[in-house]
Amino acid sequence: TTVIVQAGESKWESQADEEGTFTITVPLQKAGTEISVTATDQAGNISEVTKVTVADVTAPEKPEVDQITDKSAAVAGKAEAGSTVTVRVGEAKWEGQADKDGKFSIEILVQKAGTEISITATDQAGNISEVTKVTVTDVTAPAKPVVNQVTDKMDTVSGKAEVNSKVTVYKGKVELG
Repeated sequence: TTVIVQAGESKWESQADEEGTFTITVPLQKAGTEISVTATDQAGNISEVTKVTVADVTAPEKPEVDQITDKSAAVAGKAEAGSTVTVRVGEAKWEGQADKDGKFSIEILVQKAGTEISITATDQAGNISEVTKVTVTDVTAPAKPVVNQVTDKMDTVSGKAEVNSKVTVYKGKVELG
């Protein structure tokens, strides 16, 4: 029995073995491509066509994500067109769609600097990309320092400022320390 595989204008053929098993090597086909398969016996009788659609088993590329700051109310970037983009921070989750050009923008709650955000893309076949991890960037200036009283008998300036911030003391435009 001769087995013929056809995809578009391309055809490949082979013989089924004595158990009816066949294997035909074809070039990789794009997901969604319809392949037609027929068998022809030695008398020339042709079977009905069996149609198979090439399954999508390839995960999308991991999303490209724009910078996320401690003032950002959305996560934006690029992913596979039409994919569902999922943004996770701890247990919180937001989803949106990448448009026909792959662009997405998903509203989220503003996050603190240093927070790690995980982003994935899931294609229409359910394949999930690798995770893109982004750390929220600090772009917010610290609150102005609270300074304790300074007298003409003191050689130090003290007070309170944002944790781990650098405090600089000036006299006019001259840096004192």
